[in-house]
Amino acid sequence: MPPPAAPTAAGAAVLPPHEGVEEYVRRHSLREVLEQAVNRAVEVASDDPLATIAEYARSRSQAAADAPRPPVEVLPLLAEHLTDSCDIGSGRAALEAAWPSLDFGALAEVWWYTDGEASTTDAADSRRHYREAGFMEPLRAVEARVDRLADVLRARPERTLALFGHADLFHLLMERHCGRDYRWLANAEVLRVELSAAGNG
Repeated sequence: MPPPAAPTAAGAAVLPPHEGVEEYVRRHSLREVLEQAVNRAVEVASDDPLATIAEYARSRSQAAADAPRPPVEVLPLLAEHLTDSCDIGSGRAALEAAWPSLDFGALAEVWWYTDGEASTTDAADSRRHYREAGFMEPLRAVEARVDRLADVLRARPERTLALFGHADLFHLLMERHCGRDYRWLANAEVLRVELSAAGNG
């Protein structure tokens, strides 16, 4: 998630409409803040330019920290296509303990795919069963999940959403609902796409 922008005269902007994430990060990078601080020190002909630079950078950093942040939702529909043990996550209770500022209310204790025999209430038992028996999420199951995700996204009122997830899932989402069946995302890659209208995937 990009850092929030500093407050402006019109209020605190989070991500201006149609501004790319890469451009947003570039505009609000520490390097640019420091460059602006140096320019400010020169403009005011400060007797103590280093103090002016430090104060300017501090004020910009504080403004960014105080700015409203976009809402964050945790959706199990964004889980990776379960094909390996690394695709099994932590149980809801563990996630709530590790990330108390996030709302995990949409997650069951076991929120990843199970084969019908593994526990759906005990994360450790689900992992044990996977080690002993092994199972994979069938393609038809993950495709149905991706279709439900697309429906959820289309029903949201926002025009711009940032999703964080895994390459397999995003490949299926782009293939089935964005008309981009040739694209696999690299680790940490950012890609802007438009979700097609319902029925046009």
